[in-house]
Amino acid sequence: MSFLGVLMILLGADLVLLLAPEVGILNSGFYIPDIYTWPALIAGIALLVTGFRHLYKKP
Repeated sequence: MSFLGVLMILLGADLVLLLAPEVGILNSGFYIPDIYTWPALIAGIALLVTGFRHLYKKP
């Protein structure tokens, strides 16, 4: 388990939870345009996938 993999998983999960369009935590209190939320969601999912691939990589 590498520190970078875990960091990517945490960062990706934060991006998804905070900036998901229409349902994110920050969108419930503030209006954030879709031009910022969709790329953040895609980047968060990409970080999650990359982090989990590094986490479960065979030695």
